[in-house]
Amino acid sequence: DEALDEGAVNVVAEGRLVRVCCKRCAAKVTESPAEAIAKVDAGVIADQGRRYPLSTCPISGEELGDDAVNVVVGTKLVRTCCKRCAAGVKKDPAKFIEKVNAAVVSAQLASNPLETGAVSGERLGDEPVDHVVGTRLVRSCCKRCAAAIDKDSAKHMAVVDKAYMDAQRPTYAAKTCIVRDEELGSMGDPVEMLYGTRLVRLCCKGCVKGFKKDPATFLAKLDEAAK
Repeated sequence: DEALDEGAVNVVAEGRLVRVCCKRCAAKVTESPAEAIAKVDAGVIADQGRRYPLSTCPISGEELGDDAVNVVVGTKLVRTCCKRCAAGVKKDPAKFIEKVNAAVVSAQLASNPLETGAVSGERLGDEPVDHVVGTRLVRSCCKRCAAAIDKDSAKHMAVVDKAYMDAQRPTYAAKTCIVRDEELGSMGDPVEMLYGTRLVRLCCKGCVKGFKKDPATFLAKLDEAAK
């Protein structure tokens, strides 16, 4: 659970890329690849699930309920109504990933705050390129820059995150931390994070963990503050 830095080690386990902090952990991945992949998949589901754009199964068209099946294909999450449909996704993943990507663009395009390309920093023209990373929309000035995003997605997603936070900060409604109810700024600069594409401001780093345990409850408090 150590944070990854520039010295992270890449390990291929059962055809999947797993990134770990050191050679010692890389050896553990090799010893127990299934366990490592399960942890990677859990991270993908937790991260992309909060922004997942489809409310129906991409195969059957059935509404996704609490028993929806999460399928991780490479680094992409696809949710289906049942295990049978999940098997269908695995047979032809590209087709269904394309559906998810299209839904991401449709859901996030109107609120996307980028006015310049995430890679080049150049102003977006009349025909920007829409690129999807996980379940996040990133806009680029050209196809070349769009292709570069995947080579260092963390760096370029930080640009997108900053744009979202900068755009939402002036109209952020809550004056207190939605976890501890402390006045924002009373414990130093507020801690800012995105949940999906939504800005959340907290009084301290300790509240980040509390927020992640029950985001729905705390987002409801944010909704109330905005009324």
